[in-house]
Amino acid sequence: MATVNSLKAASRSLGGKGAARAERRAGRVPGIIYGDGKPPLPISLDYHDLRQRIFAGHFSPRLMKSR
Repeated sequence: MATVNSLKAASRSLGGKGAARAERRAGRVPGIIYGDGKPPLPISLDYHDLRQRIFAGHFSPRLMKSR
């Protein structure tokens, strides 16, 4: 049976290049969630947690909609 892992993401109030650079300086990875007929949602992820999960293997950069 497959296991589902989740990442902790924080919502960002600002979008754009300047806000993304500020997130990177703070040690976070900026991102945007699109789709499902909703407006784009700016988020940020912890760099070290994301890096650890990517290098652990079996990481897909695509998020699936939960049912």
